[in-house]
Amino acid sequence: MNLSAEAWLVLLATGLYLYDALLLLRHDELVLVRSAGGRWRPAFGANGWKIAGQEPWLPNPLAPWQALARVRWKLDQGLAEAAAGELRLPRIGRLPRIGVALLGLTMFVALPLCLFVLRHTAATLAVIAAMYACIAAVLLGLRRDALAQGLAPGVFRLLALECVACPPFCVNAVRRVSLRVAPHVTLADVASQEAAAGRLDELKRQLQLRVNEQIEALPEGSARLPALQATARSLDREAER
Repeated sequence: MNLSAEAWLVLLATGLYLYDALLLLRHDELVLVRSAGGRWRPAFGANGWKIAGQEPWLPNPLAPWQALARVRWKLDQGLAEAAAGELRLPRIGRLPRIGVALLGLTMFVALPLCLFVLRHTAATLAVIAAMYACIAAVLLGLRRDALAQGLAPGVFRLLALECVACPPFCVNAVRRVSLRVAPHVTLADVASQEAAAGRLDELKRQLQLRVNEQIEALPEGSARLPALQATARSLDREAER
């Protein structure tokens, strides 16, 4: 394939962005995605196929400003798991969320436009300068949010270094920081929210898929089997309501 150096650069940036965004989830994990209006929607990995025994999940590539929270649930309890009480989910301010959106537009729209259409050195340099201005704004806003929510300064410094060294990683900066902030939420809290929004059936279906998968994988006589079978029956009853 005879591609120009500029085309390879854009493909590399896109590949690095998607690679960094991809999550591998355990069978007992889901992701909460902060959608418009501040609501958190649950998402599950691709149950049909796995990478190294884990379910791949790719967040919306066109919405890098959406914060994420990884939640682990108990297979042997399912929806019977106790609620967390006071919910605590990652809080990301407006500056970094706007910053990653602008950085994505600059990197994946303005830069290719300069490289393939305008072909003007000054315009290309101006776009690169704008990219690093966005990176600075994103990291400045995220530092305040991250440290206020208990993220270790050393962890944030390493993340910031990666963002400066590899700008496509910075487009995922809101996701990366929010995933490192430990949430205080359980499956019962997620189910309560989904029930209020009329989406509980899909949540039950996803849970049931994973519980049944674990039941099939366990050997006969396993100590975990009765608890998982009880969870499966409970989800069956819930689904029939």
